[in-house]
Amino acid sequence: MRSQRCIITRNEDIGGRINEPFVFTTPDVSFGNPLHPTLRSAQRVNIATLGRQDGQPVQRLLEQHLSVLFNALFETDFSISSTLQVNVTYVYTLASTLTEMSISLPLAVMPPLEVSTNQHNDRTLSLKTMVGTLSEAITTWARKYRPSELGAYLAFEVTIMSNLTVNPMPLLELSNLVLPVQYIVPALKS
Repeated sequence: MRSQRCIITRNEDIGGRINEPFVFTTPDVSFGNPLHPTLRSAQRVNIATLGRQDGQPVQRLLEQHLSVLFNALFETDFSISSTLQVNVTYVYTLASTLTEMSISLPLAVMPPLEVSTNQHNDRTLSLKTMVGTLSEAITTWARKYRPSELGAYLAFEVTIMSNLTVNPMPLLELSNLVLPVQYIVPALKS
């Protein structure tokens, strides 16, 4: 990646001719390392409402909810593959009167993984396969541990990384994606 630099010149164009000693120019200024911007959003997004014109939540299979989410994120075919990192947490309440005191259980961590975001790349794991694997991991966990469904939802943290650098760098971080379990059919524990 090319290094960007900046200089500032004063009195160069003041509307007339000026002697060179009165033109001031700063030395070059640049970053020691390239700048890698990251967009971060903590805005709560209910995955069950994605893909709906009316914004109302809809019941779907878990795999369908995740497919809608990732298809929305990669709707624009801007690259052949991207590196994704996903953390999944199961959140529930102990009693209906204790809704402000929720319990968070770490459920799954997917380390950075290169995923093909279009059908033209056979070299990496497909987005569909990744969604299926993640869905199966969540379902297997829920069937094994049978957690409470009182006020329960799945919380997702998704990081999409740029593959344009030597090491993938975060490009977009979505930290508040939620999927209330009431919109997952069949129920996770069944």
